[in-house]
Amino acid sequence: DGEVAAGGAELQLQFCCLASAGLLAAQLIDRPPSLLVNLFDLDSGADLPPATLPSGLAPDEALVALLPSVPFRWAQELGSDLPSGAVSAHALPALRRFEQVIDAISARVSARADLATELQHLEQRRTAPLPPAQPLMPPAPLVSALTAWTEVADPTELPPATVAALARAPAWRRVAERVFTATLER
Repeated sequence: DGEVAAGGAELQLQFCCLASAGLLAAQLIDRPPSLLVNLFDLDSGADLPPATLPSGLAPDEALVALLPSVPFRWAQELGSDLPSGAVSAHALPALRRFEQVIDAISARVSARADLATELQHLEQRRTAPLPPAQPLMPPAPLVSALTAWTEVADPTELPPATVAALARAPAWRRVAERVFTATLER
C-alpha cells in the first residue's frame, strides 16, 4: 500500500480474502483493473486457482464475491507464503516475491504511461527523429508517410471486416483495447 511507481505516481494494492474458499484476490485502487492482467505469465485471474470451495459455492459465485478484486495466481502465492507474525529469515523469499510483484506493477504503470505518451504524439503527428542510418547501408527510399493517427471512439463504426476481426481477438488482448486508425500516404 502506498508504493510510489516510476514517475512519482502512488500505487495502492489492496487484497481481499474469501477465507471459506482459501482465496486471496488483489486490485489496484483508482487504476484500471487491466494493469494486473497477465502481470506474470498468462494469469488473467479469470480462472480460479486450485482451492477447496465450500459446498454449494460455484466457482463463478466465488469470483463474483471477490469483485472488484481478482484471484490472480501470484496473489495466492503471496497469501500462502507471507508470515503471520514477526518476520524471520524464513519469510525472506515471500517478502522478495512481494517486492517482485510491486516492481512488476510499477514497471507496467510506467510502460502504460510511456505508451499513452507515444500514442498522443502519433495522434499529434509528432514523431521522434530516426537514428542516423548505418554508414554501411544506403538510406532506404521513402515509401510511405503517416498523415493521420486517430483513436476510434466507437469501434463498431469501422468496416464490418475490421469489427469482425476485433471480435475474434483473444480476450487477453481485448482487456484494455484501444483502437486507432492510421492514414498513410504513398
